[in-house]
Amino acid sequence: MIDSIMKKVPETLYDILARSEQEIYAVGASGTIIHSTDGGQTWKQEHTGVDNDPYTITRVKDGKTLWVVGQGGVVLRRPKR
Repeated sequence: MIDSIMKKVPETLYDILARSEQEIYAVGASGTIIHSTDGGQTWKQEHTGVDNDPYTITRVKDGKTLWVVGQGGVVLRRPKR
């Protein structure tokens, strides 16, 4: 699976979060946040408006809110849609 991600994303990836076997997020260089809802077969870019590198992605215990922390003190919060 990691090979298929790397072939589709030109930026370096730093962290990955699997909310389930089907729903996966990854973060990387130049503000890259990607999301898959089919176990990594396809990926969609999440638009953040941030160019800083996000280094870590995590979720809170309720499972509905994602947090991304990165370069330059960037902190992004995303409620589950």
